[in-house]
Amino acid sequence: MTDQEIMSVILDSFIGGSDTTSHFMCFIVYRIAKNSKVLNRLREELDSIYGQNRTRQVTPEDLIKLKYTEAIIKETARILPVSPIILRFNSEDDEIAGYKWPKNTAFTMHFAGIHHNKRYWKDPEEFNPDRFMFNEEIKNSLIIFGGGLRACPARRMSMIVLKCLIVLIFRKYDIELIDKDAPLDYSSTIINTCNKLYIKMNPRKD
Repeated sequence: MTDQEIMSVILDSFIGGSDTTSHFMCFIVYRIAKNSKVLNRLREELDSIYGQNRTRQVTPEDLIKLKYTEAIIKETARILPVSPIILRFNSEDDEIAGYKWPKNTAFTMHFAGIHHNKRYWKDPEEFNPDRFMFNEEIKNSLIIFGGGLRACPARRMSMIVLKCLIVLIFRKYDIELIDKDAPLDYSSTIINTCNKLYIKMNPRKD
């Protein structure tokens, strides 16, 4: 790779792993704040790693241990993926599902539809991170960062950032929704974006 190609990949990683991550973090905070059982389980995991230390740096070893935290991220992505659809064009004539498709046909893959399909998920409308603690995931039924050669180049960085943000926020603060009955305010186009999320933050009470 040339220096310019390397720089382009690095820029893609930072851009792809920051803007979408900020919207997705709002979705995560909303889901945790709406579900006290999930919040309690999250705190149990954080306390088992950090104890009463609210400022210790997050280490690579910590990231491996944050199993329930990762389950929350995956379940939030299943319920409301940042990228609900993706568009691809075939580079040559092909046959799929018994149909012939000419070169340069546009295919829209509906990730959100797969994530809510009862064929792959039990009670798909329920927010339940435990499904990822017990290996309920079926191959290709959860698509967060795309796949194959065109998978998001920032996928690893994004997961690290999300885990760190959850740790840094929820081990130190109590977070409440200003209006607990209000639906999540977001817009859905090529990506799902959070319009606003009103919350109240206070130092965590032990």
